[in-house]
Amino acid sequence: ECRQISPVFLRGVYLFLRELDPFHPVVITARSPNRYRECADIILTHPYLFPVCTNDGRRGYLRPVVATRDYVRQIIQGNLVAGFCGQWFCSTPANNDFSYPTFEELEVSTWSALANGARILYPYAFHDLGDRPRLYEGFRYLNTSARALSPWLLSNQRHSAKSTLDPVTSDVMLVEADGALLLAIVNLVSEPASGRVEADVLKSFGELHEFRSDDKFTLEQGVLEFKLKPYECLILATRPLGVELPKRAEVLAKISEAETLRKSRGNLLFEKGFSATGVSSSNPRSANSVAQQKLFDGVLDVQAWESAGRSADNFLEIEFPDRSPEFSRLGLYGDNLAGLEVRIWKRGEWQTPTPVKVDKDLDHAVYDFGKPLTTVKLRLDFAATPANGKTIELYEVEFLK
Repeated sequence: ECRQISPVFLRGVYLFLRELDPFHPVVITARSPNRYRECADIILTHPYLFPVCTNDGRRGYLRPVVATRDYVRQIIQGNLVAGFCGQWFCSTPANNDFSYPTFEELEVSTWSALANGARILYPYAFHDLGDRPRLYEGFRYLNTSARALSPWLLSNQRHSAKSTLDPVTSDVMLVEADGALLLAIVNLVSEPASGRVEADVLKSFGELHEFRSDDKFTLEQGVLEFKLKPYECLILATRPLGVELPKRAEVLAKISEAETLRKSRGNLLFEKGFSATGVSSSNPRSANSVAQQKLFDGVLDVQAWESAGRSADNFLEIEFPDRSPEFSRLGLYGDNLAGLEVRIWKRGEWQTPTPVKVDKDLDHAVYDFGKPLTTVKLRLDFAATPANGKTIELYEVEFLK
């Protein structure tokens, strides 16, 4: 539906594939299960949240979290297998209001899909999976969780459970497999919630074990009382599951440590790409707003800019329309950076400051100029196409005192 693909055309492709190979299911990704129900055996829905941070600090979404549940249910009601394609990226970097999903937003949307019967997780990471610790560690956390719980998530032996939570803003799943019960309670809104869940099948148990945690929850005659934080997912089982996996608290601590490292490198332009700079280069397709954002985000190993293939003139300019940072060192991270020359715009001409020291490694170089520099524009002139025939890649630019 995003690319206006005709369901008639897609149906023809589907039938052709089935004729060639009737033994494997055909998968598509769509948010229009009614329109494309005859075009595949499995539909992965992708109701991306598109988190937005407004100027007054509030956080909103172009599509609510509860939309995940609604799309999954539509697919299943059409007698198709449902899957979930989550948003593991930041949408439209040209708009500084858009934000990366938080760990909790990734978790709640994924668990909402699973609780409603999604049988496949298929992340759409685009360019950004390595951009934030909560993305790459969250991706690993949810994938390993789903794998560990596969017997329950793929089981059709579901039990009814009564919940005092509002069914519009919550999901509850109680399922049995391998001699154990799994209970998932998902809070789909940004407000705390409290309530109780009860089920006859739980009456023979006195406690539930939280998945990837050492916490236990008491059951009283099959009744569980609980409190949920905004977007919290409570995953419980009648016996410990996933004990070989890192605890959720350990994963969150790892994310916090990596995020602190990303933010503490001392770049004077850290996360100021949109507000303080302009970017232009010999390859405009690459040096667009994506580069303007990613060149100063503290991530040293994800590509922000790439030179055009087989180009003899490779440069990138960073402009400071309002105020130039006063820096004495310049750090560059990338690939094939040999032959680089740094220039600054002074008194109507390009000048080449001489560094007193250059520290180089395979993927980075730090130029120490020995004194503070200011400029309205900085230019990086790279050598012609490297001898290995590859392009020049730039991951991060750091202006340092």
